[in-house]
Amino acid sequence: MNNRFQIKQIEASELNHFLDLYKPDFDYKKVNEIFEDTLELCFDQDDVLSTNVIHACYDTKEEKYCAILNIGTTTAIDDLVSINVEFLFIEKAYRNIKFKELNDIKLSKSLLVDYIASNIGTRIKSEIGINIISITPINEKVRRTYEEMNFMTIDGSGSKKEEDWMIYYI
Repeated sequence: MNNRFQIKQIEASELNHFLDLYKPDFDYKKVNEIFEDTLELCFDQDDVLSTNVIHACYDTKEEKYCAILNIGTTTAIDDLVSINVEFLFIEKAYRNIKFKELNDIKLSKSLLVDYIASNIGTRIKSEIGINIISITPINEKVRRTYEEMNFMTIDGSGSKKEEDWMIYYI
């Protein structure tokens, strides 16, 4: 990403060790529950349907992890194949700050648009043709944030209104 924020893909064999080193400071019980559910998708790499991989963002200036992503694929949205951001968590101290090292944008936008869309998405699009990133926001405030990044809501795609999927075209 840049010299300050480094992203590392965590292999399934390294997950236990990584989670011993980094304990995300989940500020809401629901976030912890979602993380535990999505983490199971990463450990079961023998399941052919499991494509989820944890990516961790490390702040080299502060020498600590500041964000975690669970990225995979899905066909759960009206049979659209997409790169799915199963989970995105930014540590509280890093939210709502526009970092000069990231060209004065927030870490969340840099991770979603620069890292996932531009880096991972562009590569996957050229290799296998998937050109959509999908995500389900945890609440309406987060939905508005994603809308500001040009994610679009697919009305009626979730089991509840607040769970409707959002997509971003690469």
